[in-house]
Amino acid sequence: MLASSSFQYNTNEISMATRSGVRFFENPGALSQSEVENYLREHSYLVHDWLIWSADKRTDRGWYFLEEADHFVVGYSPPVGPLRDQITFSDPVKACAEFVIRELDDFRQIFS
Repeated sequence: MLASSSFQYNTNEISMATRSGVRFFENPGALSQSEVENYLREHSYLVHDWLIWSADKRTDRGWYFLEEADHFVVGYSPPVGPLRDQITFSDPVKACAEFVIRELDDFRQIFS
């Protein structure tokens, strides 16, 4: 659905959403955070893939997903100024689902 066990680092969010069979960019409501969370619970190895994806992004702005000592953080890094919209999670799956939805929505807005 959201990525594969052979996660390719040059794969972008658009192709991941397309491969999922969900028309997220045409209908953002087609993919809910709870659906992403349920899928990630069934395929928990994907959380690590998304952490790597986030860490490997080469951009001056955007959503990030990172693991800290005892929690996970999702937030937004603007081109200028301090980080914002940081949300802390104890559950890595909830954090990852939040990141995936925000990341896809950001791309939808950019490319609409």
